[in-house]
Amino acid sequence: MLDRLKDHVGDVRGYTELRWQANHATRLMMRKGTLLVNDASRAGGVSARCYRSGAFGFASLPGADSASITGALSEAAANAALFQRKAGGAETVLPKTAPGAGSYDYRSARPRLSPSERVDILRRIDAAIAEKYPGLVNSDLTLAGLAMEKALVTSEGASTYSYVPRATLLINLAIQANDGLVELYDVLGGFGEIEDQFHDLSPVLERVDALYARL
Repeated sequence: MLDRLKDHVGDVRGYTELRWQANHATRLMMRKGTLLVNDASRAGGVSARCYRSGAFGFASLPGADSASITGALSEAAANAALFQRKAGGAETVLPKTAPGAGSYDYRSARPRLSPSERVDILRRIDAAIAEKYPGLVNSDLTLAGLAMEKALVTSEGASTYSYVPRATLLINLAIQANDGLVELYDVLGGFGEIEDQFHDLSPVLERVDALYARL
């Protein structure tokens, strides 16, 4: 993606920043062995910021193809020109910045889990809960992953790429008490992908035991 952005930003006049972002999301929810939600989505787009005639203009569009990139650049330049016409302002030479590059890719080095393997994580946890704590009214498990992928280039030669994931598992247990339903939940996970956070379920089951002990 960086190469595509560089190809476009190299053709523009004046200082320009071109960004791309995509959010990769996964969400699964299971209640007492029944899979209620199994979603995966990807959404993203491009944005451009251009300096023209003493003003900055910004624009963003969905998509990541050449038409979206060209459109964002064109609209950003037009917005800068519109602002300058309406508000005025003198042309100013922006300070020069040294070119630089960075890459911050934190995707998992472990084999990618298939959709059925992600479901199997919840099934294994749910089965362990059902066997050990049959008196629960409900046990809800929500497995979620979100990875933010970004790329940025500038007309002065700076470029950076990042892929930053996080994964969480929400465990909610409910038991019937004398005075009504009692529910407690815990959230596990954090930085990394599902493959990193939940390849070993032993710590997860320990947290389930601790959560049940508090009910």
